[in-house]
Amino acid sequence: MKKRVKFMITAFRDGFQSAYGARVFTRDFLPAVEAAVEAGLTHFEAGGGALTANTQMMRDNDTLDRFEDVIMQMGEVVARGGFGTSVTPVSQFYFQQAFNNVFFGPWKSIAEGYGKMVLGYFGRTPVEPDPEIVKLAQDQLKLEPTTEIPVDINDRDSSKGIEAAKKLLQDAALPVDDENIFIAATCKEKGIQFLKGEAKIGVRKSGAVSPENSPEKTVAAMQESKDPPEERFITVEAYAPGHFVRSLVEPGESVTEGDVLVVIELMNMEEDIVAPLSGVIYSILPPLPGQSIRPGDPLVVIKT
Repeated sequence: MKKRVKFMITAFRDGFQSAYGARVFTRDFLPAVEAAVEAGLTHFEAGGGALTANTQMMRDNDTLDRFEDVIMQMGEVVARGGFGTSVTPVSQFYFQQAFNNVFFGPWKSIAEGYGKMVLGYFGRTPVEPDPEIVKLAQDQLKLEPTTEIPVDINDRDSSKGIEAAKKLLQDAALPVDDENIFIAATCKEKGIQFLKGEAKIGVRKSGAVSPENSPEKTVAAMQESKDPPEERFITVEAYAPGHFVRSLVEPGESVTEGDVLVVIELMNMEEDIVAPLSGVIYSILPPLPGQSIRPGDPLVVIKT
C-alpha cells in the first residue's frame, strides 16, 4: 500500500512541476495537479490548503522535494489531533505540524495553530486529542487546556478587533476607513503590506521546478564570529526557510535568553526566533518584510 501511495505522491509532484500539463481556467498559472483527483487522500488526509497553498509555499521555500515525507505524516497528525474538520484553517494546522515533524523531529516543535486546537482554544474537536500531544502543546506553547467558548477568549484579546486594526493603520500612516480597518483586522501585517503596496504575489507562470535539497536544521544556529577575543559576538541564524515578518529588538537593546528577537513566517504560520543567550543587540540583519529567508541566513548579532 505504501508503494502505491508513494507512486501517487510522485505523480502529484511531477504534475505540480509539469510545464505543459492540462490547464483549467488558465494555462499559464494552474499546474496540472489542480485539475486532478488525488485517490491517495484516502490514505493520507490532506485538505485543499495542504495540496495547494502549502505546496506553493514549499516551492517558494525550496523544500518541495520533501513533500512526500511531509504528506506521509498527515495521517498521524490528523488522528492524534482529534480529527478536526480538514478545511482552512485546520488543514493548514495539520500540514504545518506534519512539516514541523519532518524538519525538526517528531513532535519536537508544536505549531501554534495545531497546539491551540488540541488545547481547546478553537472549540472541541470531534474526538479527544491524544493526551500526550496535549501535554506537549501545553509545555511548548506555555498555555493551559481550556473548554471556554472561543468567542469569549477572542473578545479579551487586545490584539484583535477594530481598535487594534486602527492602531496598525495609524502606525503605518494609512487612511483609517472601513475598508482598511477590515483588511488590517483580518490580515494584520500582511494586510498592512498590501495597503502599502509592498505585498508579494505568489502566483508564478507554469514551468519546471527543481528545488534544491534543503539542509536539515533543528535549532536556531549560533555561530561565533572572528572578532577580537575581548568581546564575543553570536550570530542568530534562521533555522528554517520562510519569510521575514518583523523585528522586535533594536541595536543596543539588552535581551535575556528566550526573548523574542524576530518573527518569521513558516508555512503561513508565524514563528518566533528567540535569543539563545543573554547579551546586547549588536546589529540586526534581517531583510525587508515579506522577503524570503533560508536556513543559515543571519538575522541578529548579539554581543556578550
